[in-house]
Amino acid sequence: MPEAASTKGDRVDLYPLSDERPHDPDPTDPHWQESIFLFWWDEASGIGAIHRIGHEPNTSPPTANCWNGVFTREGSRFRRYERPELAPEARLETGLAAGPSRYTCDEAWRFELSDPDCDLDLTW
Repeated sequence: MPEAASTKGDRVDLYPLSDERPHDPDPTDPHWQESIFLFWWDEASGIGAIHRIGHEPNTSPPTANCWNGVFTREGSRFRRYERPELAPEARLETGLAAGPSRYTCDEAWRFELSDPDCDLDLTW
């Protein structure tokens, strides 16, 4: 299973897998939110992207947001922003979903985008 790491000088802090999965919302905080943010670049293929999935369960109605920007070295670009109502099934046991995006952290981290204009499945 993957572990998250943070370097501090000469030491590496490892975080438990549970830190990469959804947390219990604080119902007393109207601004509580959960999100993932991912920026990546694959030098070999010349493709990169920026993604975010956010859940705001304490707004009325509960909302989510979904950012996707995919680009190539040659200059092709795809961009889509959505702010759907937060559906209960968008909170996954091992991740988050919103609009056309899905993030999970199981045996590996995975980000999926299924949009009529852009489709990707990234595992690391």
